[in-house]
Amino acid sequence: MEIVALNKTALLEYVNSTVFKAEENLPISEHRAVSHANNPRANVNDVLLFLAKEGDELIGYMGILPDLFFPKNQTRQQNLLNFVVLEILYILSIHYYLRWIPLFY
Repeated sequence: MEIVALNKTALLEYVNSTVFKAEENLPISEHRAVSHANNPRANVNDVLLFLAKEGDELIGYMGILPDLFFPKNQTRQQNLLNFVVLEILYILSIHYYLRWIPLFY
């Protein structure tokens, strides 16, 4: 399994790519991707979307929404989980293989 992290620039490149348009299940809409990339509280290098891939197949994704909080006259950046999806069949296949791994050597 490969995890791909997309920042603002990479997210916009991804949604405009042929790879995105060929995905069976889209991890994010183009409109939402543009909205996340234009978030004024997100830094250029903040990760906005994680993709989980098994070969060329998208098996999961997790969206991140950077935001600022102002506790006691301080500014802190927090990254909120926006959405998480992992293909249930993939989870079941992992469970199937893990049950054959011995707990003790």
